[in-house]
Amino acid sequence: MDRTLKWRALLILAILAVAIYYLYPTLKLATMSEEERAALEEAQLRELEKRAIHLGLDLRGGMHLVLEVDKSGLEQGTDLRSVVDRAELIIRNRVDKFGVSEPVIQKQGNDRIVVQLAGITDEKRAKQLIGQTALLEFKLVKEGDDFRKLITKIDEELKDEITALTAGKEEVDVEAQLKELASEMDTTGLRAEMEAEAGEGRTLSSMIQFVRVGTHEDAIVSEQDIPIVERIFELAEKRGLIPPDVEILWNRDVEQGREGKFQRVYLVKRKAAITGQYLKSATVRWGLDPQYPNAPGVSLQFNRTGRAIFSRVTGENVGSRLAIVLDGKVHSAPRIREKIRGAASITGKFTAEQAKDLQIVLEAGALPAPLKVVEERTVGPSLGNDSIRRGVRAAIAGGIAVAIFMIMYYNLSGLLAVLALALNLFILMAALAGFRGTLTLPGIAGIILTIGMAVDANVLIFERIREELGAGKTVRRAIKDGYSRAFVTILDANVTTLITAAVLYQFGTGPIKGFAVTLSIGILASMFTAIVVTRAIFDAITSARRLTKLSI
Repeated sequence: MDRTLKWRALLILAILAVAIYYLYPTLKLATMSEEERAALEEAQLRELEKRAIHLGLDLRGGMHLVLEVDKSGLEQGTDLRSVVDRAELIIRNRVDKFGVSEPVIQKQGNDRIVVQLAGITDEKRAKQLIGQTALLEFKLVKEGDDFRKLITKIDEELKDEITALTAGKEEVDVEAQLKELASEMDTTGLRAEMEAEAGEGRTLSSMIQFVRVGTHEDAIVSEQDIPIVERIFELAEKRGLIPPDVEILWNRDVEQGREGKFQRVYLVKRKAAITGQYLKSATVRWGLDPQYPNAPGVSLQFNRTGRAIFSRVTGENVGSRLAIVLDGKVHSAPRIREKIRGAASITGKFTAEQAKDLQIVLEAGALPAPLKVVEERTVGPSLGNDSIRRGVRAAIAGGIAVAIFMIMYYNLSGLLAVLALALNLFILMAALAGFRGTLTLPGIAGIILTIGMAVDANVLIFERIREELGAGKTVRRAIKDGYSRAFVTILDANVTTLITAAVLYQFGTGPIKGFAVTLSIGILASMFTAIVVTRAIFDAITSARRLTKLSI
């Protein structure tokens, strides 16, 4: 065996060893049963999945969202392109922190963003995380007499409208009260009086209750009255009854009390004391609020400018309450006990997931404009598994057809080409795993196309060898000349295809990029197996013994 053949053999073995190393996690995952998966530790399973070939949305299942920028709130003259660019960047940051592998996030048209999340199981959480504007504001609360006076003013100015909204809303309650009173007293004639009382309607003051919580008062609204109170506040805003320097905001959650469910409502200054643009970092921590010691919260750190602003605001308003507002909902409204130098926290009845999601959206930044979902598709994992099965069957059928043709037409040399084809597919899949590529349906199409192109080089080489043998050359010389003369043609054809694949990758979208990647890797692998591997095997055979005839 000559020196070059030894080096080629070592190169082939080294590439084969590397391919086995990178493809092992994928093969192990594919052959594991559900019981074996359950027996693995979570960290081990996650590491295997991380190193295995990632499946795209069409194979693994997941979400496909098309988001559109809400342009109604943008100022005239705003550069829409820059708004969409920033929204795309923020969504990408959020998704990366969320932990989705190989997401597809790209612009569509002038004002839309396409988001594809493979393997997502909690669709509601993901959609909320992506679409949340995350506008963080700190606003001073106006409480006590200020809020009472405003409510009284609304009652006086909107008396007729409030009566129309609330009249007849308590008929069911009247019936229940009559049944309850029947066992205690004579209810003759009481129904008419109670219905007349209910028909007169109610007031905003009667639907908002002020309760003392520690050193401050909270305004609360019973769950059944929330829609009516919201409507009244909307009417008051339209009529200009709410002063321009204040606004009414609701708490983010409906809470459970002794007498039923309720929601808090706040009167706050319209202008924010400080916003989230000065936020430096957000961290999930436990025990931030003594009221919820076992619940997580989010600790906020401001940058240098933010620390100065926050310190001034809290120093000038000791004793007042500061509402922490996210996307128009109050998360908490703690009292300022002392001057605070650059730190704050958002607390409440958070779950670990809610606190983590809040941290993600705050750290990624606020969207420059709200996004609305205009298209939503969910691909189930069963559909993806069916696609994989069909793709594998197509690949196997194509491979078998090619193998039969090559063996029948080129005899033992055809068998050698089939072995090279199998090695080509092995290297291709190992490269996808090594580069953390994503396999999609178009990617499977690229693999199937590679099967046909992989034997193309062998066909060119074998036909050249046949010509050289027909010219009377020895087997060894015919093999050498056949490879050297076919090389230029093979190189030209494959480089042309690689250029096409590069253009597809550069200008194509996710699925087209997947096709381009698998096609490119397959072409490079086929050139290696056809020119290096099969040539090394031919040279090994001819160097071991002097052949006078070649089965080709």
